[in-house]
Amino acid sequence: ICVKAKVRGTDHTGSLKTTSTVQIDYAFLRRSTQTPGERQKPLTVLTMIETISGMSNAVIVPQKGITPHALAELKKFILENGLVTSNIQTDSELGIKQLAEQLVADINGNLKLRTSATHDHQGLGSCERWHQTLFSHLRLLRLQLAEDYKINEEDITTDHPIMFWMVTHVGFIHN
Repeated sequence: ICVKAKVRGTDHTGSLKTTSTVQIDYAFLRRSTQTPGERQKPLTVLTMIETISGMSNAVIVPQKGITPHALAELKKFILENGLVTSNIQTDSELGIKQLAEQLVADINGNLKLRTSATHDHQGLGSCERWHQTLFSHLRLLRLQLAEDYKINEEDITTDHPIMFWMVTHVGFIHN
């Protein structure tokens, strides 16, 4: 009965975990109402989550790989949350691995770098679940914004300036 009634997303985290792990990954934000002939560049979103507490953040970055903005946001997340002795876990993608390596080199702490297996989507399970939560909250904010200001939802495209705030705000309200 317990297995049949299990709620999606419950991962039975308990007090057995003592070493903090920060998972980082990229997600891409596309407009859900895109018409077939329309070409709209997806936004690159850098996501991070601490697996024990669930503390998370998301920020739009210009591209994959090492950028000053992405590195600054990761450093801020690690330092503000006291995660300087954590494991940093990424997938095997080159851009995110290079960013994580630079983060470990820049922070004078005891960060350890781990990489999940190639093509293993469950290797970053907490981060993948955070992507789902992030995108559902973004849909909610977009719908609410359209309703409150009496505008069409389609007018709030991925390149609209409010999207940059919305992505960061979802991380804030999630925590």
